[in-house]
Amino acid sequence: MRILLLPLDARPVSAQLPAQLAAIAGHEVTVPPRSMLGRYMSPADPAPLLEFLAAHGPKADALVVSVDLLLHGGIEVSRDARLSKPSAHARFDAMAAALAPFGDKTTLFSCITRSTITATREPELALWSDLASLNALRGRILDSELEEQRNLLRARVPASVVASYDFARERNHEIAQRVARLAAERKVARAVFLQDDSGPHGPHVRELEELRALSAGAPVDFMPGTDEAGTLLTASVITQASSWLPRVSFMLSDAPAMGRTALYEHEPFRESLHSHLRPLGILVDNTNPEVQIFLHPPVKNSRDLFLDAEPDAELDLTEFAAKLYESIADEKDTILIDCAHANGADPNLMDSLPPELLGRLTGFAAWNTASNTLGCALAQTAMVAIGKRAGSFSPGANARFTRLRLLDDWLFQTIARRELGKKCKAQHIDRFQFGGDGARLDAELDNRLHELEAEHLSASRLRFAARFPWHRLFECELDWIEAP
Repeated sequence: MRILLLPLDARPVSAQLPAQLAAIAGHEVTVPPRSMLGRYMSPADPAPLLEFLAAHGPKADALVVSVDLLLHGGIEVSRDARLSKPSAHARFDAMAAALAPFGDKTTLFSCITRSTITATREPELALWSDLASLNALRGRILDSELEEQRNLLRARVPASVVASYDFARERNHEIAQRVARLAAERKVARAVFLQDDSGPHGPHVRELEELRALSAGAPVDFMPGTDEAGTLLTASVITQASSWLPRVSFMLSDAPAMGRTALYEHEPFRESLHSHLRPLGILVDNTNPEVQIFLHPPVKNSRDLFLDAEPDAELDLTEFAAKLYESIADEKDTILIDCAHANGADPNLMDSLPPELLGRLTGFAAWNTASNTLGCALAQTAMVAIGKRAGSFSPGANARFTRLRLLDDWLFQTIARRELGKKCKAQHIDRFQFGGDGARLDAELDNRLHELEAEHLSASRLRFAARFPWHRLFECELDWIEAP
């Protein structure tokens, strides 16, 4: 199957991961060159992307297309006010016209604006946090304590920032309504609305209600999370084209935790799981599963491992780890999904697992938000099951994908990023824009990840090079430099 993907942006998770995933089941993904996808706060130009769409759309069996890329030039810039409403609607018209010949094979995805701005410099982090807290109070009935909190936040957040944010949010919601109408009119095969970072309360609650009402009966899905969209939706069109659905079983580290709401999300974790299972068509079958999933839900005191202090161990994971080992020893396809904390793997869990066990996992994920992790790991689950049934499974592609996630989600996000973050603070380097220190930090990252791999993972013939693609500390890029 040939899939044309116009991703959220140029980050590795958006532009590289979906193709790496599809290769597990023997499928091909075409993505525009990185030079066409913009970089961080420098948006992509929609015109060449529409030309690329017109050139490659006829040859594709399915299209997965980001509205935010074609209107704003990427998800980061979609959160600011630089694009006027008339320009946004004109770009939407151009996008709709370009997709018209391919509507019956197009999945269109659109992000519902998150609860705050993008922090592009270290000093903006406080504003990022305050605006998120202020938005979390919108739409709520406030007692005297919450009203006092709102007044304090209003005093700290400049009115100009609120006005700019509100404009961008209103503009983006108008576009989302047009996406819902396209789906309702059956001008695309499916539309998916992704809820970017949020919480149980805020302006997104009303917007979600309006979009659900507008798209009632239409081929529309709603999911929490955003960065996993390209990967999950690529896997989804592959499973939809298949003549069977993947079957899985779940082993939980903490069953009551399924009712918790993960950081940066607006619904209980149990609902987030179902939201990601549904587009993939994955069936829960505890008697005859093709893949065994070991799921570590959000812990009670969940942390953001990028911003917060290192977490304490809350659970005794001895039995969970023993059952995981037993599944691998029985040579069952076993995937570990770690959603305990945001932005990295749970140190308590990873410290309980020996390197030889990790090296034999079929799949793994633990990155960014709980939904980012779920979407990525469940997509890999589907590709393993579909590929093996179809006889197109690539063990090499799957090994690379799993190794990549262990290196990135655990060794980088949980360990190396924290270490390098301390160095940045000590040396007065802005974690959100390295400036002239980018090349040096690339070298330090590459060296440290190779040290950590030798220390924590079983030996592998896979070799990689690591760098910071946007010269900020938040994400890394890993390129394979030797075939297995």
